[in-house]
This record gives sequence, structure tokens and C-alpha cells, in this order.
Amino acid sequence: EGCMNDNHDCDMCNSLVKDISLIGNNFCDGGDYMSNEECNNDGGDCADCNAEDPFLIKNGFCEGGHYMSDGCSKDGGDCAFCNVDNPFLINDNFCNGGQYISEGCDNDG
Repeated sequence: EGCMNDNHDCDMCNSLVKDISLIGNNFCDGGDYMSNEECNNDGGDCADCNAEDPFLIKNGFCEGGHYMSDGCSKDGGDCAFCNVDNPFLINDNFCNGGQYISEGCDNDG
């Protein structure tokens, strides 16, 4: 699916991203996939993602907050192993301790 055979609708998007097969794969990849109008919010994968900076999604660090939502695919997978009660406490410039200090949560961002 995605954009592979879409009557040339995705030609511009194809020139903007590294792997066109990631468009429309039910996983929010962020970055260029989300930020370019031509890619239609990663083929709709990021439609419910309210992250401020799409380039922080899937960057290798758990950002917390809105980035941890299902709409953002748990920060593009960066927060997949971060299980906390309040994701908005991650990366809030305060060491929250406990469950927040884990590799999955990048030691509280």
C-alpha cells in the first residue's frame, strides 16, 4: 500500500524521504514523512500525532509527552519500552526518579 503505485501522486514525496515503503505502514515515522505536505502525514500514519517537532520522532531518544502517544507510535518507537504513569514528566528538566529512570525512558529524557 502506501505510495508505491498511486498514479504518480507520491512522486514528490518519494523524492523527499529515504524509504517510500514506510508511507502508510500504520507506524508514525515522523521527520520528513510527517513534515512534508506531499507525504500526507506519513500516509495518514501520523494523522493523530500532536507532537510539536516531527524531527524529534524516531530520533533515538524518548521525548515523552505528546510524543509518547499512540498517534505518534510511541515517539516512533523511541519510547516503546517506557512505561510510566505520566509521560509529560519525561524530559521536563526535572529528575523524577523511580520508573522514569530506565533505559526505555532514556533515564527521564
